[in-house]
Amino acid sequence: GSEGYGVMSFARSVLEAMDRREVRVVGLFMGPGRATEVLAPMCDEAHVLGDRCLLPLARPGYSRYHLGNLTTESLLLVKSIGVIYSAIRRHKIQILHVNYYPLHLLGGLACRAAGVPCIWHLHGPFARRGISRVLMELGFSRLASRVACVSRFVADTLPHAARRRACVIHNGVQVAAIRHSQRRGELRRRLGLMDNHQLVGLFGSIVPRKGHEDFIRAAAIVCLLYTSPSPRDLSTSRMPS
Repeated sequence: GSEGYGVMSFARSVLEAMDRREVRVVGLFMGPGRATEVLAPMCDEAHVLGDRCLLPLARPGYSRYHLGNLTTESLLLVKSIGVIYSAIRRHKIQILHVNYYPLHLLGGLACRAAGVPCIWHLHGPFARRGISRVLMELGFSRLASRVACVSRFVADTLPHAARRRACVIHNGVQVAAIRHSQRRGELRRRLGLMDNHQLVGLFGSIVPRKGHEDFIRAAAIVCLLYTSPSPRDLSTSRMPS
């Protein structure tokens, strides 16, 4: 399970689309939380493996390398791998699909011990640094059976060794549901805009890595170019009447 909004929406769409005549879906959740509440009822079986959410691992207000944090993280990680391994064996899970870091590593280690494939799904570019990057690079080659990327851009950020195991699977869109619920002109009406006004939008959580500042800067440049007179118009305006 994961608390990430985009990841949770993706998981919902996958669960809705799965043919339950072919697949039995067993949801493994590391602890209670919003993801458990939303996704567990959509699974054929759902199991909460802990009494608290796995993330965040570190105690707030302290460095991640604080001795207390390191001890807590180490014990929790070892316990989590064991719990996932036990769940895989107990429920006879044949493939584990993991969507979130560090669950990629935990699920990968548990799957390796249990002898079942582990699919790592990446929903954003691989941009980790330090020890996290080293662990993930090892995991790509030793723990991940396949690496599913949501775009070619995400796949291109992977280390070279990981690309051999990678494939691109774009997120699906429920076109029929969108077409059924859409109301043309509703957004323009709410914003008080005319039908001929051009609308450009950016959707995503407000965090630095989403690039909202870059979008706003680019939009300002486009608006300036769009509203400024062309050189031809300027030369025409200077001609004597």
